[in-house]
Amino acid sequence: MFFCGLLALLVIPLMNSYVKFIPEKALSGGLETKPDTTLSISGWFSGKYQVKKDIFLKDSFGCRRLFIRVHNQVIYSLADKQTVMDVVIGKNGYSYSLGQVENYSGESFPGVKNIADEVDKMKFIQDTLAKLHKTFVLILAPGVPTYEPAYLPDKYVKHVSMNAYDCYAALLKPSGINYIDFNKYFLDTKNTLPYKAFTFNSLHWTKYGSDLAGDSILHFIENKGKYKLNHPHWDSIVFSEADGTEIENEEDMNLIFKLKREKLGHPHLTFKPDTGAGRPSALFIGDSFFWGLQRVFNIWDAFSSSKFMPYYRKVYTKGDSAIKIAAKVNLRDEINKDDIVIIICSEGNYHRLGWGFIDDLYKMFKTGETPQYAEYHRKINELKTAMKNDPQWFHSIEVKAKDKKIPVDSMMTLDAIWMIENR
Repeated sequence: MFFCGLLALLVIPLMNSYVKFIPEKALSGGLETKPDTTLSISGWFSGKYQVKKDIFLKDSFGCRRLFIRVHNQVIYSLADKQTVMDVVIGKNGYSYSLGQVENYSGESFPGVKNIADEVDKMKFIQDTLAKLHKTFVLILAPGVPTYEPAYLPDKYVKHVSMNAYDCYAALLKPSGINYIDFNKYFLDTKNTLPYKAFTFNSLHWTKYGSDLAGDSILHFIENKGKYKLNHPHWDSIVFSEADGTEIENEEDMNLIFKLKREKLGHPHLTFKPDTGAGRPSALFIGDSFFWGLQRVFNIWDAFSSSKFMPYYRKVYTKGDSAIKIAAKVNLRDEINKDDIVIIICSEGNYHRLGWGFIDDLYKMFKTGETPQYAEYHRKINELKTAMKNDPQWFHSIEVKAKDKKIPVDSMMTLDAIWMIENR
């Protein structure tokens, strides 16, 4: 009997590789199968074919997704742990983003002086934009640790008198900078709002939270800049189970069984047809909290034209499927095109607010120099260092450099640029 069971354990996955008689739900978090490769003479002798084929075979064996889910479920159920590096398991069924809890606990605090310098630069940028008849707005997006700190693991309980958020909140208040503190707003209204702003298993705000924030942002911008924006109509709110990004931590954990899910208010909003005449254009620089404002609230439709630079790396433009690289656009030209510059940063990124954009824009306004996109080049150098420290990776770079007949350093630079632009 044992032998038969062992044989079945070996044969069934092999058969499922070809027949697919056991259905498997797709995995989340970038764990899907890498594409197969084709055999070629150059690929064989360079070793590329063998490496790619080995990766494909490891990723595509039968029942792989099921085995991963079973493995993750056992670890979660028996040890109350998970296999996703950026997810922290809290108490009472909560999960948190590692970046957010590190900011909340004070581990990522960059220091008062660094934050004070950023505030001074933003005030200078705001004043300079105002002279150009443009508006600057800073949005402090919230985080689950501030909203629900009671369920944090003991090691991440706030152990400092001041973290990055506390420092920004204290320095922004007297600064005169146009800003919205959603961390404070959602915390203050936690027991009075009709629907929740955060769930058990997500690092982002709920659909209701993003819609409420989006509506508040539009009114704030209209008040500060005397603009007329296109507002959505709140058609209805459906009370239903959390889904989509509201359970993203759970999805990334790739478990067998569903975790505890809440009933949430899901608004249905529609923007009225609008020509865009007389409305301002906007440039957003921010982190992933912007996507809730766009995909759920559809904030782009409030403006005549809009662009978004996630982490100041790429450029997404409303109505344009092409994605540009931030380091390859002219910052001065982009600023000249837009009426409003908006930075949105959530709790997991307070320690690096602006991602280099503030420094580049400040330098451009202060000295007139063209930004050299230090963050972009820093990332290239980081990747090149990682290549040198990984023997297998570095060997593959050497092989490609030889094939292309270029220096190894140039090949590393090209690969680093490709990774930044395509990931």
